[in-house]
Amino acid sequence: MQIQEIDFHINRTITILCTHKIDVEKYNTIVLQKHFSTLKIYQVKMDKNATNIKYIQPCLNNKSFNHIHIIVVGALVLFTYNITIQKWVVNGAIASITSIIFDFENKIVAIEVQLTTNSIKMILKKYTFQHKYTYEAYYYKTSFPITLAYVIIGHKSQGRTINSKVIINIKQAFALGLTYVMFSRVTNRKKLKSTRNLTLNDFIPCTF
Repeated sequence: MQIQEIDFHINRTITILCTHKIDVEKYNTIVLQKHFSTLKIYQVKMDKNATNIKYIQPCLNNKSFNHIHIIVVGALVLFTYNITIQKWVVNGAIASITSIIFDFENKIVAIEVQLTTNSIKMILKKYTFQHKYTYEAYYYKTSFPITLAYVIIGHKSQGRTINSKVIINIKQAFALGLTYVMFSRVTNRKKLKSTRNLTLNDFIPCTF
C-alpha cells in the first residue's frame, strides 16, 4: 500500500497507527469528514493561562498538543489521562461519544461517553493540566482528556490488542522498539498493512 492510498482505505472499522502526531491529526480529521455530517462536527476550544509566554505559543497552538479540537456524537475517542482506575477509565481506554452538552451560550461544557470495554457511561468535563515551562514556572491548560481514536500515535498503542484491521504508517522510527510495538498490536498478520516497505533503519532494537 502506498501512503497516497490511505485516504481511500480510511473508514471507521480500520485503525491506523502513525509515528508522528501530524499524521494522526490529519487522518483523524479525514475519518470524521468522510463518515459524519459536517453540520454535526463541533469545534472544541482549549483554555490556557499562558497567552503572555510567547515562546511556548507554537506548542500550545498545535492542534495535536494533547487536545481534542473536533468532536461528533458517535465518534471513538481515546483517554489521555487516568480518570478512575476502578472503572477502567484510564489512559489508553477507548470510548464512544454518546452526547454533547452545551451551556446557554452554546459552548461545549461536557461530553457523555460510553466505554467500549464495560459499557459504563460517564459525563466528562474539562480537566485542568499543569505543565512546567521553566525550572520554577508553570502554565495551565484546560481541555477534555480525550483524543480521537481512529488514528493513534504509535507509543499510545502499547499494551493494546487491536481486533480491527490495522494500517501502519511509519515515517521514521525515532524511539527504541517503536516499530515492534506498532506491528505487534494485532493477533493475525493478515490484518496488517504498511504504507511502505521497511528497511533496517526502521528497526531500533532495545538493548538490555
